[in-house]
Amino acid sequence: MQISFKRVRRATPLLLIIALMAAGCGDSKGDNAATNTTVPGATAGGSTTTVAETPVVGGQATALLFSEIGTLDPVKGTGSGGSDGQRMFAVYGALIVLDGNTGEMKYVQAESFKLKNPADATVWTLKLRPNMKFSDGAVFDANAVKVNWERDADPANACSCRGDAATVKTMTIVDPLTLEVTLVAPNPHFDKAVERIVMNYIASPTAIANKVDMTSKPVGAGPFLMESWVRDDKMVLNRNPDWVGKPGPYLDKLTFRVVGDEGQRVDTFATGAADSFYTSVPGSVNSAKSKVKDAYYSSVSVTTGQTFIFNLRIAPFNDVRVRQAFVQAIDFKVLAKDILNDSVPAETFTPPSSPWHDPKAVLPKYDPAAAQKLIDAYVAEKGPIKFTWLAFQQTLDQSRAKFMQTSLNQLKNFTMDIQVNDSATNINKVIVTKDFQASSWGFPILDPEPTLYGAVKTGHSRNYSGYVNAEADKAVEDGRGAAIANDPAARKKFYDIVWEDLARDLPFVPYIVTTNGFVCAPKLRGCTTYEDGILRWDLIWQKK
Repeated sequence: MQISFKRVRRATPLLLIIALMAAGCGDSKGDNAATNTTVPGATAGGSTTTVAETPVVGGQATALLFSEIGTLDPVKGTGSGGSDGQRMFAVYGALIVLDGNTGEMKYVQAESFKLKNPADATVWTLKLRPNMKFSDGAVFDANAVKVNWERDADPANACSCRGDAATVKTMTIVDPLTLEVTLVAPNPHFDKAVERIVMNYIASPTAIANKVDMTSKPVGAGPFLMESWVRDDKMVLNRNPDWVGKPGPYLDKLTFRVVGDEGQRVDTFATGAADSFYTSVPGSVNSAKSKVKDAYYSSVSVTTGQTFIFNLRIAPFNDVRVRQAFVQAIDFKVLAKDILNDSVPAETFTPPSSPWHDPKAVLPKYDPAAAQKLIDAYVAEKGPIKFTWLAFQQTLDQSRAKFMQTSLNQLKNFTMDIQVNDSATNINKVIVTKDFQASSWGFPILDPEPTLYGAVKTGHSRNYSGYVNAEADKAVEDGRGAAIANDPAARKKFYDIVWEDLARDLPFVPYIVTTNGFVCAPKLRGCTTYEDGILRWDLIWQKK
């Protein structure tokens, strides 16, 4: 079922949830051969429309991303659109993809992925497309998926996906293209979990068996094959003639360039030296569209999205007073307008546009005097506060960190230092070693499953803050219940409990309303995002 996003955004939250749930239950086949494509409209501002055009094969495109990644090995990745998800889809493809604007689950390398018995919600059946193969010639079959998911669940590999991979009790190969998966507990949203994390990206079982280092040499079955990778500069990919989604991919060559400066990405795009660039900054979108006639923004709005994350395992943020003081000492409105280029500040944990919006989950308001009182009480017990903020190499993240530092250091006995690292280092510190006190981070949520579940569930591998809350644990478990899987109003009641707990406890906190996506040049057709802003690289093509 297709849903107009403009109509959805005007719907009530409950109606939107119902629409998303209904669309997510559809049996959409891959859409690579579609002749409809997203193109710039004729209206001022570069709005988009859908017209009937026939994609053509050939040409090349350059896309600008804001950060480098540490690895192309799925077991070490995150699957995030702001990190490695863009490259993962390009070189590995994806079993399934979730359209964040319609809630529709689309099948790419999978033909279907469904519950065997919805009332039980413990047994899932994955059917794969036929005639798929990896770049090393290995067959892409049920065994390949089984090998990858066993690797994901192995604690020795420390996969960020392990919390979900470990819920698989058994995997049975029914036939070469069919895998039956039995879970340790009912989960009617397991397909959403797979789609959101790196379990969605399948590597060659032969490469895994031979212990091929896929850090820089991926062995996948995606729409593109890697030609070269110069770190912190560019990754060059060539069209994979064996891609499952014929007639795509359409481009002969795709180049990812890393440009950490937000303004430089806009300027590079405006000069025609790039065909698209990733951004979540409204000002950048508006600037690019004003400079390039009929440029358009392929994007998705997410709940929470960009956040500040605190490590609750160690001082000083193991004390809620410090977390609350941190939030009260920073003027989100000024941060959003002046530093983040006309972004919208967050006032509640979930934005009003979200189907999961809870108006009771109100964030602490800007109040430096109140923040100082909390700090004074803490200092009287434990002494002055000094902590280190992890900042990423991107200029925008450093500007954000400096603004926060200036705000916080105006308080007495509250000192913030900044440590700038590359993305791979900071991601490792947050995900693997837990060697951080506070950092910018992202928890983009389309459906509370699986992102919210992983972010708050005690002991989950994606509970990066170390949050422990028995009430929230119970609420996310209740929200996952098979009996209410298709009752969005019942699910929302449980998730409202979680949002309100988070707004009070602040293990992480959204500071702006987040929309992720790509600004695309008018000659670049078919720009379509999935999940939290990953572009469907197999669908884009150059208009001659």
